[in-house]
Amino acid sequence: MPRLFIIIILFFGAAIIGLFYLVPEWKKFSDLRQEIEGWNDLSVELDELIQNRDALIETINTIPQDNLKRLNTSLPEGPNSSNFLVVLENLSVTHGLILKRVDLASFVQTQTPPAAGVAQPKPSSLIFSETSAKAVKEFPINLNLEGTYDAFKTFLSDLEKNTRIIDIQEISFSSSVKAQNYEFFIKAKTYYQ
Repeated sequence: MPRLFIIIILFFGAAIIGLFYLVPEWKKFSDLRQEIEGWNDLSVELDELIQNRDALIETINTIPQDNLKRLNTSLPEGPNSSNFLVVLENLSVTHGLILKRVDLASFVQTQTPPAAGVAQPKPSSLIFSETSAKAVKEFPINLNLEGTYDAFKTFLSDLEKNTRIIDIQEISFSSSVKAQNYEFFIKAKTYYQ
């Protein structure tokens, strides 16, 4: 009988140890197993994203450099006003027009400073710049030209063929002191990112 009593006591002792120690440990083990499964799922998603990124990098690398240059010229990063002014001056000289005035003041007035605290820190390990996520901004410009009507037409034609995107909003003209020349006023805008 004492043997049976000892066996029953050991059995109840094992059950009590199981309830107070093994059950919470088993719960922790189950929670860790679920967490590991969650991390494995996340790892699979990250692997798929890495494969997509690599495929996109390969696609980007197949784009000829000339096309990338043209893209950067048509929608440059930043207003790039100095290069744009050089293009306008060259076009006007090529067509025999006098570029009397270029007004960029409207550009300065339309820009608003960024709100404080809006910018978030970016991880330094990012591979791609966020140019695609940036909004396209307008760069208004007013021109005052003097020359003949035919020269102005060819100037507009070449301005239309320019790589940089330029939208002409208004054109007006007036007669100059010289009989053959006109004074042309152009309100236009170009874009940048």
